Amino acid sequence: MGWELGVKTDYRFESIRWLTDSEYREFDSAVTNLNKFAFDQRIFLILQSNYEDYENLLKEYSREPHLTEIIGRAPMNLPYFERIILEIHRRILNYLSAVRTFLDYSKFNLIKRCGKNSEKVTRFNEACHEAYDSSFAYRFVYELRNCAQHCTLPLKLELISKEVNRLSNEIQNSLITMLDRDELLNSYDWNKTRKLKKLSVEIQNLPSQFEINPYLAEMRKCLERISGVILDDQLQELVRSADYIQRLVYETKDIQGIPYVSRIRDEQQDSEGKTKQFQMEIRWMPLHLVDIVVKLDSFMKSKPKS
Repeated sequence: MGWELGVKTDYRFESIRWLTDSEYREFDSAVTNLNKFAFDQRIFLILQSNYEDYENLLKEYSREPHLTEIIGRAPMNLPYFERIILEIHRRILNYLSAVRTFLDYSKFNLIKRCGKNSEKVTRFNEACHEAYDSSFAYRFVYELRNCAQHCTLPLKLELISKEVNRLSNEIQNSLITMLDRDELLNSYDWNKTRKLKKLSVEIQNLPSQFEINPYLAEMRKCLERISGVILDDQLQELVRSADYIQRLVYETKDIQGIPYVSRIRDEQQDSEGKTKQFQMEIRWMPLHLVDIVVKLDSFMKSKPKS
């Protein structure tokens, strides 16, 4: 049997009309496009969340009332000090891993969906190359992931305290994550490629102990721009998919409930030809994704042209 448009009310499944084969194919394509978009965004949100987890952890530790004693005299409280190092290390590794996952996943799926020589893949590659060539932070963090995964991530902690109120002697602490430059250079093979050799020279010009946070933050901005390039190429198709779902939903406006598309499967009949058992396959409208695409399209249209 074919597919029909309907509405799930509080009491029953209300049929609206049958869909033609071409209408169902368009519905199926629209839902598939929206679901792929949702999964792509999920990967990017994992990347963003991992960065925010790291930032929030530093803020949380910076508010620790006895942080000065813990950092300044670590041997007095080694277990807790090691716990701080462990948790910071873990958050950075999570972020670095998500960076590579996002880039690899995005390229793989663009090739799979559009073809290796497509314009969308070309624009993605150009965006990545531009980021690599123009941003030391991008080059450094991209390769730091490989170094951290295969060799080491030589973290150090530095505590900066400043007086914010002389009358009350209130002190504000900031916990800074540092990297040991020489340990980083000595623990990884920076001579494998010409690009790595060039990057190692740039790292050599950094202080012997340098803060990692500005580079992680700039990498995040680079990846947001790359994500924007991917989204620009997808948006028109996503808007068409969202529009088609909205048109189907509009047909159900007179009935209060949840719109769906369904068909009857595995229908069994008795000896008199009457239906005695069947399975109903239901596909719900991804209205939350339609709403996201509509708002995103509105936002992109409101942005000033560069």
